[in-house]
Amino acid sequence: MKSSLKISLLLLCTGIAIGGGGMYLMQVSTSINKTTDTAPHATEPSMIESTSTGTRQFKHETNLHSSSYNQSATSLENPTLHYNSFERSLAVYSYVAGLSSADELTNELYASASESLRLSHRVKGDLQTALVEKLAIVNPNAVVKFFDQSKITRNDFAFTSMVQDVFNDLASSNLNKAISIANTLNTDAKSSAISGILAAQVGQSLTTLQRIAKELGDESLGVDFYLASLVSAQIDDPQTAWSEVVPLHKPNDPIHSRALLNIAQTWYEQDGLDVINEISTATLNDNFKRGTIQRILSLAAEDIPEQAFRFAMKLPDNNAYDGIREIVARSWTTSDPRAAFKAVSNIKHSGHRENLLGIVVFQWARTEPKYVLENLDSFPPSVRQYAI
Repeated sequence: MKSSLKISLLLLCTGIAIGGGGMYLMQVSTSINKTTDTAPHATEPSMIESTSTGTRQFKHETNLHSSSYNQSATSLENPTLHYNSFERSLAVYSYVAGLSSADELTNELYASASESLRLSHRVKGDLQTALVEKLAIVNPNAVVKFFDQSKITRNDFAFTSMVQDVFNDLASSNLNKAISIANTLNTDAKSSAISGILAAQVGQSLTTLQRIAKELGDESLGVDFYLASLVSAQIDDPQTAWSEVVPLHKPNDPIHSRALLNIAQTWYEQDGLDVINEISTATLNDNFKRGTIQRILSLAAEDIPEQAFRFAMKLPDNNAYDGIREIVARSWTTSDPRAAFKAVSNIKHSGHRENLLGIVVFQWARTEPKYVLENLDSFPPSVRQYAI
């Protein structure tokens, strides 16, 4: 019984000691925090000397902002920003975030176009873009005026992109206003503005794009944009698209040719090799027609080589189409050399037969060299040289 009482008393004393120590530590901690919180006010003379609490606070915040702003401006001259895109974007947008009024943004935008500005061309380009983005929200007319008066030409990619982006956004919300403003710009800026306006019309018909481009002073730009959109587009009705685009095709314009080639390839994928007959009779440049037919037969030779070969042999009997026949024969030989050799051997035209036999034997020797050498005597003497 006495032993139990002693243990209870010991535990009670221990608990009282622990609790008292904890209270003491909490009191010390609280005292330290209070001292820390009040120290700056005690040692800041400007805060004591100020006669107005509101004025004190405003001056203090203004000084902080000014300091941050100056540091941001200085950081744009850091040479490492030229190579570090993340740090460059951070520095640029931090700097622009410190500009709030339209006047500040406008002044900085014109200053950014100065040749005396000591900034990396990458920093300068990103800075102009950020300034334009923010100013376009605050005062879009100031942006348009800058585009019109700027000495920067369309050869400057950053400037071109800025103009396109601004007019793309404007045309998406108000097409008529975008057209009206674009028509007031100088030649270089207007060219970029037109690109931005037309880019906002993706999916529109050729007629619509021609009308918009005509209002902007050059209907042909609508045609060019429409054809450019067909270069890699998924075309649902290639036959109609072909009939629509063929009269507009400019032989020396690579964008026009790539658009027509994409249409023809899609047409082949839908309707098969019969599209070659349509292509052959189209009112197009002969070189372009041959190139398009070659592309289609090259694709067909990988999937249906025998049919592709038969079509190739029906092409006009002149040297201009010999290269296409050779491409098809070579492709067929890669997948089935025996069938290709047999088909070529049965060609009635001796000139085509000898030429294509040489192509087939040469390619066969590359894919199955051992077989060809072991059976060299079975090949016509006139083409055995191609197997060695």
